[in-house]
Amino acid sequence: AVLADLLRLTPMQQTFGMSMLALVDGQPRTLSLKRFLHLFIEHRQEVVRRRLEFDLAKARARAHVVKGLLKALDILDEVIQTVRRSRRVETARMNLIRSFGFTEVQAQAILDMALKRLAALERRRLRDEENELKTLIVYLADLLENPRKMLDVIRDELLALREQHMDSRRTQIIERTKDTLTSTDLLPDLQAWVALGANGELRRQAFAGISHTSLRQMGQNAAVALITANTRDHLFLFAKDGRCRRVEIHEIPQADQSNQGKHLAAFTDYSRRDTISTMLALPRLTPDDASGYLFLVTQRASVKRVALPDFVRTAGSAPDVIRIHGKDGLGWAFVTPGNSAVLLVTRKGRSICFPEDTVRVMGLAAGGVSGMNLKQDDEIIAAMPVAANGELLTITSGGFAKRTSMTAFSRQGRNGSGIIAHKISTRTGELVSAAMLTPDHELVTFVTNKGVSKPLGLDSIPSSGRNTQGGQVVDIAQGDAVAAVQMISGVMAAIDSPAVASLPSLDAHKNQGHQTPRTTANNQGQPKTQGQTTKVTANKETKSEDQLVQGQLDLNAQYEHRKPVESKAKRTNKVTQVRSITPSQRNRKQ
Repeated sequence: AVLADLLRLTPMQQTFGMSMLALVDGQPRTLSLKRFLHLFIEHRQEVVRRRLEFDLAKARARAHVVKGLLKALDILDEVIQTVRRSRRVETARMNLIRSFGFTEVQAQAILDMALKRLAALERRRLRDEENELKTLIVYLADLLENPRKMLDVIRDELLALREQHMDSRRTQIIERTKDTLTSTDLLPDLQAWVALGANGELRRQAFAGISHTSLRQMGQNAAVALITANTRDHLFLFAKDGRCRRVEIHEIPQADQSNQGKHLAAFTDYSRRDTISTMLALPRLTPDDASGYLFLVTQRASVKRVALPDFVRTAGSAPDVIRIHGKDGLGWAFVTPGNSAVLLVTRKGRSICFPEDTVRVMGLAAGGVSGMNLKQDDEIIAAMPVAANGELLTITSGGFAKRTSMTAFSRQGRNGSGIIAHKISTRTGELVSAAMLTPDHELVTFVTNKGVSKPLGLDSIPSSGRNTQGGQVVDIAQGDAVAAVQMISGVMAAIDSPAVASLPSLDAHKNQGHQTPRTTANNQGQPKTQGQTTKVTANKETKSEDQLVQGQLDLNAQYEHRKPVESKAKRTNKVTQVRSITPSQRNRKQ
């Protein structure tokens, strides 16, 4: 209300008219914008035509002089004798005209010619100048005969003027007929990544100008979540105890060279002791425009579905979105259309896929219902909507990952014990995260407990069935473990080509000395899947089995072009939510 009054009562917002009166052929005329533009183009055509005629006449005159000079150099001795026999300059000029057929202009140019023109190099320069003048004369004459080509010249000149004198617009021109200008209209309209770190710091990175260094830094500081959003969207932060707070994305500081973020306590009433489990970006919607459902999942597999209009209606008043019981905690929140399926993945490698409509719609104050029957020592580590033709990416604490087609996961009833999604062992470690891969995703970034970020191309991750261990794609240092995973899309269109060129693909790296992965037996007598180990030879030394993938993973940021990237227009208002580290895991770490 205050902003609306300021825009209405102060010069902060102004509407003004423009006088469209102009002289046309000496007569005052009131013109439309289209007529103004037509007359301007006609004026520019006249200016360009006169300039071309002048340049053409000048080029032809010079070509005429150069032709005479070259002719005089060919008969230099006779020309010199004629000039020497003449008593005066006027007599010499007339003798040259009568004896050799020079014009008066050519004869005068010959008399004015310096002695240095007699050198062979100067004669060659005159030949080159004659050829250039002939080309220029043909070009100028063609422009004058073709008005269409003259319009191309006008367009090129206007583009050059814009490139030379253009600067950033300091105001916004907004067409308004009924509504009042709002603060949303004044916000920048940019696509960006928003990262939430384990320490509660928020940072924003614009798509434009992204580099390999900034990509790695964003991964290091996105242990909780990394999402794509528009600067005009709302960001909803969900705490472990079921509270939800809203933040304006444009208020989040842009990441700089120091990579300093801002703690979420500066934007909300959360304290530094509160644990944020996930975040979600939504466009600025009214309850009438919102459609779909907000799906919530806790660590102990309680699920809840809330109508999105109900959530949007109360989002500004900091609501509690779910009632938490005991030591349970909210872990995931995402939007569903109402007719899709939901997938839950546990730390022990099990999963369950069930239709979302088996969970009835509830109010914000209600608790959830059981989505999966968990064992006492198990918990949910990832929850997500199922994407058509998608793949499930799973990663263990030991760095073993794989991609599994969703066709391998049959739909079941809610509150079942589920099926195996990833075979785990003492060697692989337990599952720490999972994500749904779609054709839009281009990279995956793994973050370890020590904050090391390792981006990989999706083709570097082996594809296998449900009941397999996958391959070790992340080399884990002693005392460290994989803690989070983020999916990244849109980077191929935004990242500068030198950064991409500096990161070879997996196939290129193999061609530089890597041997083909071979099947061996592990300590349990089970065959290791392809891609799990790789022999690397460097400096005539063979590395130990624990370091078989070290050479491959030293170049761990492999940017593979999987498919053409969608335009930014198609990504606008697209909701992307990536789950990474669970609150309980972060508490145990602390």
